[in-house]
Amino acid sequence: MSSRMVRWCADRARLGGWGVGSLLCRVRRGPCASSRPQTRGEGRLLRRTFLMAFLLMSGGLLSSSVVELVFRYRESVEGLRAVQQEIAYRAAVQVQQFLTEIHQRLQAATHTPDTITAGITDAYRFELFTLLRMAPAVTHAAALDTTGRERLKVSREQMVLPEDLADRAEDAAYI
Repeated sequence: MSSRMVRWCADRARLGGWGVGSLLCRVRRGPCASSRPQTRGEGRLLRRTFLMAFLLMSGGLLSSSVVELVFRYRESVEGLRAVQQEIAYRAAVQVQQFLTEIHQRLQAATHTPDTITAGITDAYRFELFTLLRMAPAVTHAAALDTTGRERLKVSREQMVLPEDLADRAEDAAYI
């Protein structure tokens, strides 16, 4: 080894912080092996290795995130479906209770014993007005005879005149 090379390695060791052991190692191997410029292939290999590791880790993280998002979406859809079913069930129960109440009030108002024997009386008319007061959902009530003709009609919204009584024999409600 030339004296010039030894001096260069010593200067390098002093400036770069090489220890004595590493200086001896490098001197024995030849002209400072670590100071030799890397070849193009070594840098490319390092970049490829880094890129592959980065892509594998990124792909794993992204795929696990996507899977988690899919499962969370399904859970939220199932939760919303359960809430909507509960709301629909409650609404159906309320509608059923409302219809049952209206049906009971109609039965109570129309099943007076004197209607069969005496026909439409003032007591029956009073029962129909009471029905309008007690059941706000009922806006009109009419009493029909056996031929389908209206004999009595009461309304919450308009005044009923005798000429407003109609023949309902062809209506689907009468048939």
